[in-house]
Amino acid sequence: GHTNSVAPGTHIPYPEIHEVITGEAWLYLQDGATERPGDTIVMPLFAGQKAVVAPGFASMLSNVGEKPLVVGTWRMADCETEHDTLLA
Repeated sequence: GHTNSVAPGTHIPYPEIHEVITGEAWLYLQDGATERPGDTIVMPLFAGQKAVVAPGFASMLSNVGEKPLVVGTWRMADCETEHDTLLA
């Protein structure tokens, strides 16, 4: 999983959008990237569905179907994904 970098000039992390093109996925979301996160959500996604990852949420998208998972993900060009906070 990952979090997104903070937008320049703000204290707000970038959001992102995932769209499942083919396959089935679970989108895991947790509020924050700490040992004791806030809300956690697991959202099933199917072909044609989209989900928004709100600012400040950590996310992980997993293939849970038998077919290959093809996903489009949109985020700002200067947004960097950060994995280290979730590995600690």
